[in-house]
Amino acid sequence: MGCRVGHIVQWMEELAPPVLAADWDQIGLQFGAADRKVRRVLLALTVTADVVEQAARMSADLIVSHHPLIFRPLTELRWDRPAGALLRALFETDVAVYAAHTNFDAAEKGTSEVLARRFALQGTRTLVPERAADGAADKAGYGRVGELPEPMTPEAFLDFVVRRLAVTHVRHNGALPAKVERVAVMGGSGASFMAEAAREGADAYVTGDVKFHDAVDARALGLWLIDAGHFATERLLLDYWKTYLESRARAVDFDLLVAVAQEEDPFHLTLADSAAKEGAQGDSPV
Repeated sequence: MGCRVGHIVQWMEELAPPVLAADWDQIGLQFGAADRKVRRVLLALTVTADVVEQAARMSADLIVSHHPLIFRPLTELRWDRPAGALLRALFETDVAVYAAHTNFDAAEKGTSEVLARRFALQGTRTLVPERAADGAADKAGYGRVGELPEPMTPEAFLDFVVRRLAVTHVRHNGALPAKVERVAVMGGSGASFMAEAAREGADAYVTGDVKFHDAVDARALGLWLIDAGHFATERLLLDYWKTYLESRARAVDFDLLVAVAQEEDPFHLTLADSAAKEGAQGDSPV
C-alpha cells in the first residue's frame, strides 16, 4: 500500500491532537488529498514561495508546516498577488500541505517542551496547563518552567541562550536577577503568559515577539523577559518532527524521505557604528 498523506496526518494528530488547537486557529490538511501517495516530505515553519520551490526541487509530495498556509478566509484568487501566486505555485508543484500550529504548541511533547529540552531544564512542568473536562490539569498546555542544571549569572545565561539557539543576538528588558536558576520558556509568541512565569518564580522567561509594553510590564512584575525571536524559538521543532516521522515510518516499513526546509529569520539586525550612535543620541526630540 505504501505511505499516504492520511498516514502522516494520523501520526501528526497523535502527536498534536486537534482538540488542543486554539479556537481561532486553522490546522490540518489544508491543500491536497488524504489518499495521495507520499514518498518525500518537506518540513517548514512557514509555507513561502521559496519553500514551495524547495519542495519542487526534491519532488516532495507533502509539506508539513507549523504556520497555517491558509489562516484567514480567501476572498480572491489572483495570481498577481502574493497569496494567490503561492497557491498557484502549489497547484503547479502538485504538493499537499498539512499544518500543526497551536495544537503542537499545546501538546505534551510540543514546541515549548522541545525548547525546554534544548536548555536542559530539569523538573519541567507546564506553565499554562490545559484543563480536562473534569477540571484536572492535563500534561498538555502552553510553555514550560524548570530548573537549570546549575545556577548561572545573567551574563552567562544570555551567552547560553545565544549558543543553544544558534542566534547572533537576543533582546531583553534589563530586569536582571542576581542569578538564573528557574527558567520559563514559550516558543513563538509568549509574552501574554509573562504573569504566569512571574507567579512560578522564574528568574528568566525566554520567548519571542516581545513588544514595548510587554517589556515594560514584565519589569513591573520583576521578571527578566528575554526575546530570542519567534523564528529561533520555534525552528527547533522541525528537527523533532523529522525524527518523529522517520521513526513512525520505519515502524510500519514505509519508505519515506523527510527533509527540513532551508529557512531564515525574516528579521535582520544592523548595528550602527559609534559615530552614528552619538549622532542619534544628540538628535532626541524635545
